[in-house]
Amino acid sequence: EKSIAANIVSEIKTALQKTNGCISWERLASFIAGGENKVQPVSKTTLAKYVSATEGFRYFVTQTLPQCTTERTKKWRKTWSTNFHIFWEGAKMVANKVQVVYFHIDEKWFYSLVIRMYNKCVPALGVQGVWSRIHHRNSIDKTLAICAMAFVPRENDIRKGGTAHKVT
Repeated sequence: EKSIAANIVSEIKTALQKTNGCISWERLASFIAGGENKVQPVSKTTLAKYVSATEGFRYFVTQTLPQCTTERTKKWRKTWSTNFHIFWEGAKMVANKVQVVYFHIDEKWFYSLVIRMYNKCVPALGVQGVWSRIHHRNSIDKTLAICAMAFVPRENDIRKGGTAHKVT
């Protein structure tokens, strides 16, 4: 059976409870030492062996994976792309010498989630797994990334080549 200094066990328990088990072994060792540049009484390997040997220990992952596309979103994207295509095709009909620019835009919504792996659940030290629940996926912050490219064909003929430009 593994043993460790009695006064350090309370510090381990305090650190794990304070962070709900979301702390690396290295940061746990630093916390017990009292800071980054302090002498560590116990190495991170020893801490990992001791804590993982306690009864009921396990790792868990916090993760939320909502669906990014809905029928409403697909319908909106289709309407937008159809209207955009009609606009650019209509630009060709103005005159024969009008320079046509082919434009491609791609947008992607990303959910702003922090996924934490290797969280520690240690019932022997009073640390239970914490699972964050959300009422609805619209409650999650989202970030939009857009990439746009323009292609200018030579003499309005795509077969003759042209130049591509990143649109910023």
